Amino acid sequence: MIRIATIGTSRITYQFVDAMDQVPQVALAGVYSRSPETAQKAATAFGTDVTWTDLDTMLGSDDVDAVYVASPNGAHYEQALRAIDAGKHVFLEKPAVPTAAEFSALLDTAAEHGVVIFEGMRNAYDPGTAALRSLLLDLGQIRRASPQCSARFIATVRSSSTPLRSAVRASSRLVTLVSSRVRRSCSLARRSIGMAPA
Repeated sequence: MIRIATIGTSRITYQFVDAMDQVPQVALAGVYSRSPETAQKAATAFGTDVTWTDLDTMLGSDDVDAVYVASPNGAHYEQALRAIDAGKHVFLEKPAVPTAAEFSALLDTAAEHGVVIFEGMRNAYDPGTAALRSLLLDLGQIRRASPQCSARFIATVRSSSTPLRSAVRASSRLVTLVSSRVRRSCSLARRSIGMAPA
C-alpha cells in the first residue's frame, strides 16, 4: 500500500483523489495546505481527518510514502525538493517545474535518495496517442488538416466513456502535430519553387 499525501487543494487535486479511490494499492495519507480551513474542507471532501499546515511535519510523517504536488506551479520545485530530501516519492502535477535544469536537478536528487519523481503527463503513454501515432504512418504526406468541433460533439464526449474522451484528447494532439507537418510541407514547397516562406 502506497500512502499518498496531497500538497495543494485545487480542483485537479480533487480529481486525483477521486482517481486514487479506484486503485486499491494506494491510500490517501492526508491533506497539506497552508490554510487550516482549506485543508479541513478538502480532507472532509476526501473522507479523511488527517491534515497538515506545516510542510515539514507532513514530510516527517512515517504515515506518508509519497506526495502528490498540485500546488501553484511556482512552488513545485521547492516542495518537491523538500519531499525528496525527506525520502518521499513525488508525483508532480504539470507543469512540473519552469525549467529543464530544475527538473534535471530534481531527478538527480531523487536518484541520490532512492525515490521516484515523475510529472503527471500521461499522454505519452495514452493508448489513444499510440494509436494515432501508428495511423500517421498510413496517412502519408498531409496537405491540410481542418479540425471541427460542435456543441453536439462536445456533449457526446462528455457523456461518453473514458476511452472516447482519451481518443478526443489524443486527436487534439494529432491536430497539433498534423498542423505543424502541414506548415513544414508548405514551407518546403514554397522554397522548392522559389517562393519566400509564409
